[in-house]
Amino acid sequence: MKVLVPNHEYDYPEDIKRIQEAFALFDYEISADTAEYAWLQYSDEMSAGWIMLPESRASILNCARQYLRIKEE
Repeated sequence: MKVLVPNHEYDYPEDIKRIQEAFALFDYEISADTAEYAWLQYSDEMSAGWIMLPESRASILNCARQYLRIKEE
């Protein structure tokens, strides 16, 4: 089976990578698309286009985690 993914470039690729790294540190696997989605949702709640990431990985996780759920397999 072939897997399809969105065909677009990320506006903030370094931030996306940092979000993924923050989640990995706390034993979560998150795709680039999901990381972008979560941070866009968080930014939208603050009436912003894209909020700068905090320095702390725990803070990144806390801000973005609320927009995600664990996928039940």
